Amino acid sequence: MSRAEILLVGRCEETLPMLRALLVTGDFTITVSETTRCDTVQRLASDQADAAVVFITHGEHGAELRDMMEACPHVRFLLVAPMKPVRAAIARVVREFGGAITSIDDGPLIAVATLVSLIAQAKADAEVGR
Repeated sequence: MSRAEILLVGRCEETLPMLRALLVTGDFTITVSETTRCDTVQRLASDQADAAVVFITHGEHGAELRDMMEACPHVRFLLVAPMKPVRAAIARVVREFGGAITSIDDGPLIAVATLVSLIAQAKADAEVGR
């Protein structure tokens, strides 16, 4: 089985290092980018990522996130928000594209568990041809 390619995107000095440390112990190849622009995330994720963890700021619009997710249908997105709940438009887009949302307050262990679940679901979907 090949290593899952994970993209960690955004700025979060408290959570990002712990999240990366937890992922390094798994069977993942990790790329980190401090960008917060959806078009840059889209370009990075479209290369080879299986999943992307995107730290959002609540300044993003649902349309931006939709464009990013539509351009990378093979990527499972986990958005990490500064706090929950996020705006309904963002929640709808994430749900539509099979992603998930956690908050920084949930902690890195919840983020990793959610990410592993998203990747497992994507692999299961691929096996049954969804």
